[in-house]
Amino acid sequence: MQLVVADANVLLAGLIDPNSIYRKLLVVFAYGKLHADLASAESYREEIEQLIAENPGARFGGQPDPDEVVRLARERIALLDEHLPAMTPSRWGLVTSSAITKEVHDVCVGGRSGFGPLPGTIAQAAVAAAVAISATQAIQGLEGPIPAYTQGRDADDDKVIHTAILAGAEWVLSEDHSHVSLERRRPTVYREPVTARETGAIGAWYFINRLLCTGLHFDNDALRSIDGSVLTFALQAIAATANRRSPAALAADPSAHRRR
Repeated sequence: MQLVVADANVLLAGLIDPNSIYRKLLVVFAYGKLHADLASAESYREEIEQLIAENPGARFGGQPDPDEVVRLARERIALLDEHLPAMTPSRWGLVTSSAITKEVHDVCVGGRSGFGPLPGTIAQAAVAAAVAISATQAIQGLEGPIPAYTQGRDADDDKVIHTAILAGAEWVLSEDHSHVSLERRRPTVYREPVTARETGAIGAWYFINRLLCTGLHFDNDALRSIDGSVLTFALQAIAATANRRSPAALAADPSAHRRR
């Protein structure tokens, strides 16, 4: 799986605006999350099967049942398959961290997202949705000193880049061309000074045209054909809450807070 860290503004644009290209990208990341869950389920089943094979006469009597876990993971993917173009990539995984989700919340309630100040409930739901569709999270390593990747341009962006370094993410997706992704048509490479790990900061144009939509069966038109409402289905599938609206699903519907 190829991991991508998206900054708070990209995440909010996708979560709040159902018609934006960023919403369609979040759907792709959610699809990747479901496939990551399936891979984990299959790995769990293989471990149980190996354990039984190594212990003749043993039977698995615990929970969760490995076959059931795999079956449910496949069903959740099938739910999305009904709403996505053929050959939608499943190899892209989103990465978040506490630094990113905090900024998502603060930008949301502070009105710096371009959508105006939003209620705290929507900010919390946006955080829940971002975490839900993440294939992994950088849990540790952001508490101490952070390298000045942006050379003083923006310390908050240093945390976003460091999230990618910690998670082994290949890309940082950011439309901040003044501080993060400095070149629109090529990555801005950042290197952690101690480990020499690298990540490349890119904008949406580069990600879509150079990385995501490069196959014969999934092109730019296929990406743009994705309906923004599919993110709600994805969040329901991830949370297994098809019969009730979860906080994550609420964040996928920008008008939901006005109806409550």
